[in-house]
Amino acid sequence: MQPLDSTGLRADIASTWTDVLRTLEDIELLSDHPGTIEVRAAANILHDFYTGIESIAERIALAFEGDLPQGRDWHAALLRRMAAAIPRRRPELFSAELAHRLDEYLRFRHVVRHSYGFRLNAGRVSQLLRDVKPLAQDVGSAVAEFDRFLASLNQDQAPDDLKGA
Repeated sequence: MQPLDSTGLRADIASTWTDVLRTLEDIELLSDHPGTIEVRAAANILHDFYTGIESIAERIALAFEGDLPQGRDWHAALLRRMAAAIPRRRPELFSAELAHRLDEYLRFRHVVRHSYGFRLNAGRVSQLLRDVKPLAQDVGSAVAEFDRFLASLNQDQAPDDLKGA
């Protein structure tokens, strides 16, 4: 496995997280009583939310493990992997509780990808929309904590004369 470029990884994660947060801004444009088109739009926003988080998880898995899970349920396996620390490599990205909450959005994204929009359950979409902002705050905290870990790697890799400068 190649040496870890934690600076590049930090930049990739920060850029993707910014995109995720930008996606969530569109929630404010939805009405409190969405019609069919707004339910479909909301589903797309929720889809993008989880896809961005999964993109961050993919980058971390590739950087630290060198691969992604394989098989039909690789998306769920990736989420489980991010809820586990790898001793002497990396801490977990998400707590087990946070991964459990994210799993709801992973499963919903699967529905969005593999179903017709008119079949979406408006009540479920509304509930996921209500829960997404607090979830995003918690994910943001987890991403920030992981970023601190990555920053510490840069300190460890700095030449001796730059450490603590």
